[in-house]
Amino acid sequence: MNHVKGVHFGQAHALFLERQQVLHLAYTAHPERFVKGPPQPPALPSAAWINPPEAGEKVRSDTQTPR
Repeated sequence: MNHVKGVHFGQAHALFLERQQVLHLAYTAHPERFVKGPPQPPALPSAAWINPPEAGEKVRSDTQTPR
């Protein structure tokens, strides 16, 4: 699961890689627990909104980087 903040501020990819590494380490340590094979983190969302903009509404570009 990705948080809105991580997606909004562009941190989702780094969090995805961290989760992937942790899941790989868990699988390496205890492969018998993962009967369906190596686990994968959830796919990254393309956008995350609390209140999505209405159709045609301009999205502010200055909200894409952390302050």
